Amino acid sequence: MTIDELLKAKDKNEQIIADYLKKYSADNHWSQIEATQRPLSECMSKIKELARKKAVGGCACIADTEVFQWAVDFYNGVEPRVEPLAEEPVKTEKPKPKKTVEKKVENDEQMSLFDFL
Repeated sequence: MTIDELLKAKDKNEQIIADYLKKYSADNHWSQIEATQRPLSECMSKIKELARKKAVGGCACIADTEVFQWAVDFYNGVEPRVEPLAEEPVKTEKPKPKKTVEKKVENDEQMSLFDFL
């Protein structure tokens, strides 16, 4: 299969990766895509798997350069080491102790004005 057949994209995201790999191949005289004969769909599956590993709370922000490097590593047969982002502990506020209001207790010994009537 040719590089164009191997890098046939199904959507815009795949097209971005395919365009990068084609340019990378031309600029660096790199022929790993044709040598491995692995389709772009396999590469995208690996990229998605790596992105899931980096996700925190179901969300991941990954730089384009890192994703492109994953694609190149995929075709070079290198397994990139991806460590998930360290989750910061959720800060919970400790409940503040409630102020207790002291109720004035009437002293039975204290006299009132009504006592004099």
